[in-house]
Amino acid sequence: MSAVNNIIYQSVVYLAPVLLCVLGGIFAYKANVLNIALEGMMMAGAFVSMLIANLTGSVPAGYLSAFAACLLLGLVFSLMGVTLKGNVIVIGLAINMLVPATAGFIMKIMSVPSITLQGFSTNSIVLNIPGVEHIPVLGPILSGHPPITYVAYLMIAVMSVLMYRTRFGVHVRVVGENEDTAISLGLKTDLYKIAAILIGAVLGVVVALAYLAVRDRGAHGGEGGADELA
Repeated sequence: MSAVNNIIYQSVVYLAPVLLCVLGGIFAYKANVLNIALEGMMMAGAFVSMLIANLTGSVPAGYLSAFAACLLLGLVFSLMGVTLKGNVIVIGLAINMLVPATAGFIMKIMSVPSITLQGFSTNSIVLNIPGVEHIPVLGPILSGHPPITYVAYLMIAVMSVLMYRTRFGVHVRVVGENEDTAISLGLKTDLYKIAAILIGAVLGVVVALAYLAVRDRGAHGGEGGADELA
């Protein structure tokens, strides 16, 4: 296939983690919270998932540990930034610096330059969409991605519905646009802010998994993906 198709395929793959991070940040922003700790949450999810999966040999355990790590950081950010009214910029920067430092310290103790999961490749779980993969030009671009890539793009619609078509989304936007009005309506503004932050934290887990899938695809070469497009 042409170099242009190869570039488009790679764009679809590498955009997935960025897209999820943006969605998580926007949801917190709509609640009037600048969650710059998303980077730290993403790094924590990526590192903890690989560490636990490597130690236990269980990929599901790695996924669950990533959720636990990101939610824990989300709760810490919420406690310090919303409940205790701390400066969210300082808190977010602290989390973003603490996570890679902790990861580096753990790898130093383990005497390893990096952590990899042996015997597992996302190439084994790529989805070749029936009917779509045989479409000229578009087929190899849209088909042959890990499931997490499709989840990333599906989340655009999910988050849009959650934000603009549900009572919860309306309340979040009211809290973000005019907190005094929200309080006069009896809304518990802090709870909505915390919920928005935790939604971003959960998306941070998916970001981490999408990023790991991107790296794995780049390291092993994509069956039915970029290699076929070259």
